[in-house]
Amino acid sequence: MEKRRLARIAAYLNLNTDHPDLCVTGIKRDNRQVECGDLFVAIKGENFDGHNFVTSAAENGAVAALVSEDVKADIPCLKVEDTIIGLQKIARGYRDEFAIPVVGITGSVGKTTTKEMIACVLSEKYNTHKTQGNLNNEIGLPFTVLDLNSNHEVAVIEMGMNHFGEISRLTSVAKPNIAVISNIGESHIEFLGSKEGILRAKLEILEGLQEGGVVVLNGDNELLWSQRGKLPFKTIYYGINNEEADIFGKEVESSLSQIKFTVREIPNSEFAINIGGSHNLQNALAAIAVARELNLTIDEMKRGLAAFKNTGMRQQILEKDGFVIINDCYNANPDSMRASLALLSKRDGRKIAVLADMLELGEVSKDAHFEIGKLAAKCTDLVFVTGEMREAVAQGADNGRIYTFETAEEMADAVKKELKAGDTVLVKASRGMHLERVVEKIMEDK
Repeated sequence: MEKRRLARIAAYLNLNTDHPDLCVTGIKRDNRQVECGDLFVAIKGENFDGHNFVTSAAENGAVAALVSEDVKADIPCLKVEDTIIGLQKIARGYRDEFAIPVVGITGSVGKTTTKEMIACVLSEKYNTHKTQGNLNNEIGLPFTVLDLNSNHEVAVIEMGMNHFGEISRLTSVAKPNIAVISNIGESHIEFLGSKEGILRAKLEILEGLQEGGVVVLNGDNELLWSQRGKLPFKTIYYGINNEEADIFGKEVESSLSQIKFTVREIPNSEFAINIGGSHNLQNALAAIAVARELNLTIDEMKRGLAAFKNTGMRQQILEKDGFVIINDCYNANPDSMRASLALLSKRDGRKIAVLADMLELGEVSKDAHFEIGKLAAKCTDLVFVTGEMREAVAQGADNGRIYTFETAEEMADAVKKELKAGDTVLVKASRGMHLERVVEKIMEDK
């Protein structure tokens, strides 16, 4: 955050302060990370209360605090009913001071990869700010916005959610000029009831879309395509299967680590991304759609896509002793699981799937895991699975090529003994299953 007088920050909250000329140079929620000049935000969590650390924050250099209850402190306090909402209001006011394009991204599948691709492409022309890591929720997104500075020319901001109303609050802070929805799948269906509910929750991003804004949607997704002609904004569809899409891509050549493709709307030009999978071709088309709206040249788009590198534990390619591991442990849902199994199925040699639970699927969980088991049996040679849903996966596979384990550690030992040169191994599950431990075990020297 750039330096602001406390009076301005108070004004974001519709408050007054007795210390209007006090300068704030940053905002922190962790008292251990506070630096001189910071405003400390006292957030109440399940296992902690930031109000207990206001004094510590002041000792570390905080010059003011945002609180929701009275505290004994030697620094000015701005008191609000809810400090998370207060943080969002501060970020919203701060965002209004930057007249730059903001690209907001959400979706059930692929939003982080899409965010990274878009930011990589836009960086070829603009000084680009983007969401770091997974700071895409009601606390993380405001801090992402507060990291804007006067040198930035565009921002790419990711929005995550698992309940109704969350995207609505996030988009009211980010106020995007371009809204991208990468997919509507079954992630968080436990809380949202149905895919139609997920669509409704994702479309909340339009509530904060600025006047004259643009919507970029995946035209291969049936639910998103159903919104064609219904939205009160310019809408651009991209796709690789739906030829009616406004931006249509076609794969020319692909491998585990690269896709070369053409775009119908950009004739006589070939693009490449250094990652495999048709779903990543869709993500690249989203990046091209945004880049065209922000006036990048074809060469800038090409360079940006070629420079893209995927983030850790998302389709990370590892090699050891002649076999290949696709480390895709960051997260999983039925759509991303199907995409990863499709990528694995194209490999030569033995194809091995190492799987665990897809979380937050609610009542459809058993059926979803059954279907993934059935698919895994069709496109792989061996399946190893652990987790509470392992029997559902095994029932779906219904053959002798699947092995179930009570723990990830037991599964890791079995997989390691089985592997040989020429094998390709997909390791995938929801983040909460911690299958990176299996990857670490496999990569250890024997």
